[in-house]
Amino acid sequence: MPGYKVYGIDCNSIITSLGAIHCITKEIGVNEPVFISHSAIRDNSLTGVQQVKAYIKTKSGVASAKVYWTTDTLAGYSQIPMTPSAGDTFTANIPAQIAPKTVYYYVSATSNSGRTVAKPLTAPTGYIKFRVMPPVGITSNTSEVTSYSLKQNYPNPFNPETKISYTLPQSEFVSLKVYDVNGREVSTLVNLYQTSGSYSVSFDASKLSSGAYFYRLQAGSYSEFKSMVLIK
Repeated sequence: MPGYKVYGIDCNSIITSLGAIHCITKEIGVNEPVFISHSAIRDNSLTGVQQVKAYIKTKSGVASAKVYWTTDTLAGYSQIPMTPSAGDTFTANIPAQIAPKTVYYYVSATSNSGRTVAKPLTAPTGYIKFRVMPPVGITSNTSEVTSYSLKQNYPNPFNPETKISYTLPQSEFVSLKVYDVNGREVSTLVNLYQTSGSYSVSFDASKLSSGAYFYRLQAGSYSEFKSMVLIK
């Protein structure tokens, strides 16, 4: 402050005497604070686990770090131990979720001196949340389905887009991939958990050459191939 000299005074011994704020000021602080830095997971369409990464630093060292997560805050949280990696970085994986789903979570760390801090500080009533959304291009109908099926794409032949439809009688991890005539994978259209129902996926072959292609649906023990023709 121009024109002023500022001196710090240790008021710990007199703070209990109270007084006006301009007379006695006590700093807000803690012994051996635990610092947590974390970039929140954003809404996404990932089909696998969701990685939580946090930078955790404390003078006495980190005794433990955990991620608490849930899809229903009224039902309570599940905990996952975080694993130390490079430097002071810790990671943990929230299990894959069936879209659409909202996930609530927070990070908690305990120092070797016994101090525990959460991110956000108001956890568990406060939390970080993100949505797991279906991949773009997939439409669904949850009406009752009694059997697996893979439909012929339409239109066929096509240029450059076509739709592939299929049905699931129960929740499964689903894979739908496209291959060329040599068996090389050229596109992964679906690779995620899906509930029972009817689904339709768009396939854009604008970057592929004319010719025959095959698509394969795999859901649990069910597997089926069909062929289609791209004409440009």
